Amino acid sequence: MNKIYVLDTNILLLDPKSILAFEDRNIIIPLKVIEELDKKKTMVGEIGYNARETFRILKDLKKDGADLWHGVSTEKGGIIRIEKAEKGIKETHSFYFDGVTADIEIIMTALTVQINMGNDVKVILVTNDTAMQLIAEGLGLTSENYRKDRLSDDDLKYTGRRKINLDSNEKVLENLHVTHNFLEKDEYKKYIPQDKPLCENEFIQFIHPDGSVEAGKYREGKIISLNRDELKPYGVAPRNVGQRMLLDALLAPVEEIPLVIVKSCAGTGKTFLTLAAAMQKTVREDIYSRIIYTRANVEFDRDIGALPGTEAEKMNPLIRPCLDNLELLADHIPDEEKAKDGIELPSYVENLFLEDIIRAESLSFMRGRSLANTFLFVDEAQNCTINQIKGILTRPGEGTKVVIAGDPDQIDNRFLDKYNNGLSYAADKFKDSSLAALVTLENEECTRSILAMEASRLL
Repeated sequence: MNKIYVLDTNILLLDPKSILAFEDRNIIIPLKVIEELDKKKTMVGEIGYNARETFRILKDLKKDGADLWHGVSTEKGGIIRIEKAEKGIKETHSFYFDGVTADIEIIMTALTVQINMGNDVKVILVTNDTAMQLIAEGLGLTSENYRKDRLSDDDLKYTGRRKINLDSNEKVLENLHVTHNFLEKDEYKKYIPQDKPLCENEFIQFIHPDGSVEAGKYREGKIISLNRDELKPYGVAPRNVGQRMLLDALLAPVEEIPLVIVKSCAGTGKTFLTLAAAMQKTVREDIYSRIIYTRANVEFDRDIGALPGTEAEKMNPLIRPCLDNLELLADHIPDEEKAKDGIELPSYVENLFLEDIIRAESLSFMRGRSLANTFLFVDEAQNCTINQIKGILTRPGEGTKVVIAGDPDQIDNRFLDKYNNGLSYAADKFKDSSLAALVTLENEECTRSILAMEASRLL
């Protein structure tokens, strides 16, 4: 059976090249989609860029006088054309349509194509909008998610840490000699099933019957002990095994682990510990020349241009989590220690920004940059698109460490879900790379408060 794919606006705003992703298939772009893209093409950031990129692709298809209303042939034999809904469709299916929204008009367009083509052709609405899928299915249409770069449930299973339950309380890592702080393959193979090999930089928890835990990390064929005392950036000590793993990755030399991916719920300390590590390596050890904090937020693309003032002033309402954590960090540092950092008092946190030690920058302005000797922290990365993450991870120059952190279960971007956001995508693609470490903090490792921990458990 022949198939015709009708593309929703959210697909093109997520990936403009989706127009060309269906190879030899026939593609319909509803007129309402063109109108919606036109409204968004002037926006700053990823959404505006993708709208403009879609029009650039369509313009290229129109070369040699081709007419998109009558159909333009692709290299592999497919046809791309613009279609509009017939007015009579709404009256015929009035039970489903209470007013005509943009979404409804796109569905009506798909229904128009299906009626005109007959039963010999299968019309498929491609959208990541669940509500549109439900309405389309009620009208007898087939709907699909856009699956390019879309992860499966199996892809999401890797957490970057593995638990090994031991039969005795005999120490595995803690009693290793200081000059030989690791287990060779012959020593650890009895703990690791051969059919489930360790990934590079995967963390391991050896759990004893008495509840005690030893932590290690797999790297270059060895399990290295994490039972070290030096994991205290800016005087901040890890409060659980997950935080110990995170600090190990954050404090690792940039030559060893230039990329750290953190997945966890709110309250587990990912932002606080990342900033503590960044301050330690930038201010105390002079490893990095600056810290750049950027936050993926669904409001960035829409609202940053409307806010008054400079970029820093526009960013200020959006980086409150960063400021809160810096203030908390500063509260634990004696004034004499702060003075040693060379940062003027009394407004310690404010002067971090005034002296350009920390910069808050919009994701919208990361495109085309080259960042050397920088600690780059991307917070709320679950709201990043895959293209945004690809763009960010191609920015680092020599000596730059990148941390992307977020909670895949708290996505605010309506175009994304846990299967196609940039954070989950990066975690999957880098899961066996020697250049990256994934740390997943568990709900039970929430340290914000007793209430926050209970909320993480119950909600």
